[in-house]
Amino acid sequence: MDRSIFRSLIMLITYTVLLVVILLRIDVIFAGLGMLISALKPLWIGFAIAFVLNRPTKFLHEKISGILPEKAKKWASALSILITYFLLIVFFVALVAIVVPELIRSVELFASNLSTYAQNLQALYGWLETRVDLSFLGNIDFEKMNMGLSDIINKALQTVSETLPHIFAITRTFFSGALTLLLALIFSIYMLAGSERLKAQTRRLTTAYLPKKTAHTVLDVAHLSSETFGNFVRGQVIEAIILGVLCFIGMLIFRFEYAPLISTLIGVSALIPIAGAYIGGAASFLLLVMINPLRALWFLVFLVVLQQLENSLIYPRVVGESVGLPGIWVMAAVTVGGGLFGFIGMLIGVPVSAVLYSLLRADLREKATE
Repeated sequence: MDRSIFRSLIMLITYTVLLVVILLRIDVIFAGLGMLISALKPLWIGFAIAFVLNRPTKFLHEKISGILPEKAKKWASALSILITYFLLIVFFVALVAIVVPELIRSVELFASNLSTYAQNLQALYGWLETRVDLSFLGNIDFEKMNMGLSDIINKALQTVSETLPHIFAITRTFFSGALTLLLALIFSIYMLAGSERLKAQTRRLTTAYLPKKTAHTVLDVAHLSSETFGNFVRGQVIEAIILGVLCFIGMLIFRFEYAPLISTLIGVSALIPIAGAYIGGAASFLLLVMINPLRALWFLVFLVVLQQLENSLIYPRVVGESVGLPGIWVMAAVTVGGGLFGFIGMLIGVPVSAVLYSLLRADLREKATE
């Protein structure tokens, strides 16, 4: 038998055996991958933080390098990273300082108005009694209703008592998450400090172990992906700021309560593409309904109109233009990404689609010139 044919048969048999093993033990393989991804979670989160902060750090590095004397330029990188993280901490502290006091004030206001709510409910009942025939209420067996209500309360108390032992598990999860975040921040600092070295090492590994043409393609796609994701983050932040400012102006015009707090919530939640403002709107509705349920409903109408304006005009133009993706494909990317992969799909759907769109457009241009 020809040696080349024998080698091909061996490769085919090996490939078939491996494929069968993978299919038979697919659950074990996925479990192992899940454990690996979970173990490397601080690294992935750190990479994401470093990627988001990379452009602000570079901007500060250029400005600081232009100010410092020649002998002190070696400290520009460390100073830019330090200032970037300081500004990040200031942002989150300011966010908490805005949200928490307003939330406490809202709960206190709700508690102080309980008697007013009870009076309004009684007045509503009186209004219904004068206009609606409520004689059918006499046929209701209130004793059975009372027994049913007692059963519900007993089950609720039993559920609470069964939940108490899980407090330790919740506490452990909290501290584990805090440790993961701390490690991620440390990883992100190291990545930002050695970003140029990491890029050079990655480039050398790619060119050393891949064919020249393949390595060139991989590096081009990686560069395009980095630029696209960076532009997407920038566009998403700009869009969130625009939406928060518009929400604040609208709330001042219509004199809704908690304009600074709710506008901040809407702006921050708008960092999630398309659906983010609705998530912030649900939390804002709960705040407003404690004060005036009717005005809370009007706020929902205002937010829906504002969100439709943002989805149709602002988001496709700001985010779509920043990543070079037409508006219709921005909407499609968010919809399909969210439908297939949920929250993560909504976040990365637009930049991934923009990369594929750019690669396809470049390939079509290359084929048209052939």
